[in-house]
Amino acid sequence: MSSLTYTVRIPGQQAPAQMEFAKLKNAYADGNIPGTALVTLEHQDFWYPLAELMGDAPTKPLLFPCGACKQMVKSRWIDRGNPVKCPKCQGTLTVPNPEATRAQIAVEQKQAKATPFLWLGVGMILIGAGTTIFSYLHARSEGGGYAIFYGMVLVGFFMVMDHWFDFRGKRKGR
Repeated sequence: MSSLTYTVRIPGQQAPAQMEFAKLKNAYADGNIPGTALVTLEHQDFWYPLAELMGDAPTKPLLFPCGACKQMVKSRWIDRGNPVKCPKCQGTLTVPNPEATRAQIAVEQKQAKATPFLWLGVGMILIGAGTTIFSYLHARSEGGGYAIFYGMVLVGFFMVMDHWFDFRGKRKGR
């Protein structure tokens, strides 16, 4: 772990500083950097107190299964995105970020719910257009008027467009 370089925000200082783990550990032990200083790694998208990194303050535990052997691996919440070794198979795996996983599952569930409405919209367009064409051809051969089924076509069109804009990030607030 000593080769990792942390970005450190020390209270009262303007700019964050870059420090290797060993140097950071020594500065913390000597009292030069308080435990309330915030730290992060380049690949992490969150900050946490230095005291949690050093083990002097409690951090939330995180359990997740090893992808190879299915052994439950225990890690710290602040280690999200970092590599760890499985205690059973010794394989290297990355500590997952539960928040990102939840967000991805929510998107997949939303897409699964919306797909039937997309096909229903396409079906309504086809039925409305087909009914209009049939009515026109029948009226032409028999004489008389014919019906235009704009309503079905328009409802189907709006259902397809709703799906299109919703999953391309064009709509805000949903």
